[in-house]
Amino acid sequence: MEPEDSELHAAAWEETQLEEERGWIWSDDRGVFKEKIIAHRFGIRQGDKVRVIDNFKQCGLNDACGLPEKFVLHGIDYIAATLIRALVYGQLGPGLEICGKTFDLKSAYKQYPIHQADGDHLRIAILDPLTKKPRWFGLNALPFGATGSVAGFLRVSSAIFFILSAGLKIWCSAVFDDFPTLAAKALSDNTERCVGPLFDLLGIQYAQSGKKCQQFSEEMRALGLVFDEGLHQTHAREEA
Repeated sequence: MEPEDSELHAAAWEETQLEEERGWIWSDDRGVFKEKIIAHRFGIRQGDKVRVIDNFKQCGLNDACGLPEKFVLHGIDYIAATLIRALVYGQLGPGLEICGKTFDLKSAYKQYPIHQADGDHLRIAILDPLTKKPRWFGLNALPFGATGSVAGFLRVSSAIFFILSAGLKIWCSAVFDDFPTLAAKALSDNTERCVGPLFDLLGIQYAQSGKKCQQFSEEMRALGLVFDEGLHQTHAREEA
């Protein structure tokens, strides 16, 4: 059966081939699917790129996942609250300039493996547009579309935030794979030299070039907004 959007499907197939080259997935040509859970892979457009989704909801896997804890994501209110707290405690003296930067993890889910016991039972399926036949792949890294992936990665994200804030005393927040970070302008270079090497030490890949790599400045992009930290005139506006 042909996909309704052949162009989108071709892009999803291309992304699947790239994932195989990077070792995130592997081709399963054995044709043995007893006790296997198979998720349909499809693509969605996000701006100028295509993201592949593995539909573990349709095959029932997500219904088998439950979490005893509730994860809290830091939003705009959290960033604003830290600024207010600093003002209340007099930590923002007259004339103190604040700047910000968002550290963005690269292919965040794919940096973390799945447990072998789970990997033995999980497969994804996508139609090969050339042969018009389905292809099956096993998983080495967290798939995008599984509830367990979200929980597993948020635990990692929370741990990174704790190390940055409690361990290094960095003024930061955590939103999935983004870490909006604030600093006094005079200390921004020192903050950069702390956060970057920490990620390197932990083996965490983050954007060090391209449009997702920001420099500390009076404007910080995060959560689809631009924060303007200039001289206490802190406000947020929607990013164009």
